[in-house]
Amino acid sequence: MSFINIDITKKYPDFVLKCSLNFNNKINGIFGPSGSGKSTILNCIAGFISPDIGKIKINDKILYEISSSYSLNNKNISINTEHRDIGYVTQKPNLFPSMNVDENIRYGYKDDNAIKVEEIIDIMNVKNLIHRYPSQLSGGEAQKISIARALARFPSVLLMDEPVSELDLKSKLMVLGYLKKINKRFSIPIIYVSHDISEIVSICDKVAMIENGQIKDVKNSQSLTYTSNNDTEFENIYVLNESISNNSISINNVKINTLNRLESKSAVILISSNSVILSKYKLNNIDAENILLGKIDNIKLIGSKVRVFCNVGFDIVSDISEYSFKKMNLNINDEIYVIFKSENVKISYT
Repeated sequence: MSFINIDITKKYPDFVLKCSLNFNNKINGIFGPSGSGKSTILNCIAGFISPDIGKIKINDKILYEISSSYSLNNKNISINTEHRDIGYVTQKPNLFPSMNVDENIRYGYKDDNAIKVEEIIDIMNVKNLIHRYPSQLSGGEAQKISIARALARFPSVLLMDEPVSELDLKSKLMVLGYLKKINKRFSIPIIYVSHDISEIVSICDKVAMIENGQIKDVKNSQSLTYTSNNDTEFENIYVLNESISNNSISINNVKINTLNRLESKSAVILISSNSVILSKYKLNNIDAENILLGKIDNIKLIGSKVRVFCNVGFDIVSDISEYSFKKMNLNINDEIYVIFKSENVKISYT
């Protein structure tokens, strides 16, 4: 079922955006390079920019509809930004500096909202911050408050424009985990814009690929890993909201050993592609706690290394040298042992 329907055109002297998308009420991504039109789509949905022609509808409510001047049924609907019931979070937190955290969250809140402020403070885990001011917050904390403030309005959709691009890795993982929680608990659809594949793959259900203002394809997020051209490393990110205990976790019912005993049932897991070893044969005398049998889904040459996309019950990416790749004679659909140490399973709690 489509919850968000977008069919718009916006023309500039040197750029034309033509966007036709249908999204569900989960976390949907828009992925593409800088300048491809990602933020323009969000600004049109929010009402900061008016398309030249088209229609925007969210949950059967038409926010914008302008028909062609040649149409016999010419319509002209454009709801003001403040009445669109949209939550918008950008790269920078944009908190009110003269208000403390509690006041920032409550700004725009209405008593009849289905979500109570106390519930938001609890799910975002910011109770210890409510008396602080923005100048006293870290980047990750400030972005959590921005999301909490957007959530307090109980919006029909949350728009996320590169919300973690300026955060360190720990803060980035923390925020991604909270977005997953919000969507699961409140069923508020999220449109998440990024040029980072790792972020998109970790939390999105469906992803629209955009290039030069044109939607090229809409894919399942996992298949998006194959387009990665980052020649440094690929971050395998997994958002967990399930039971985890002792020194292990479960990803798609596959047990993964970790270095330390876990402290929460909700966490974001990161395994760097550079820390994942591959072998065509089971290795018995190796100092690694995780040895998983799977198969190779795809192979891509990137710079001086080879990126191997594997599935061991969940998707995982490994970067190996071209020499190792040729020596092992790897091919798509080959069985492969995926190996990594417990110390390379990085954990961030949400």
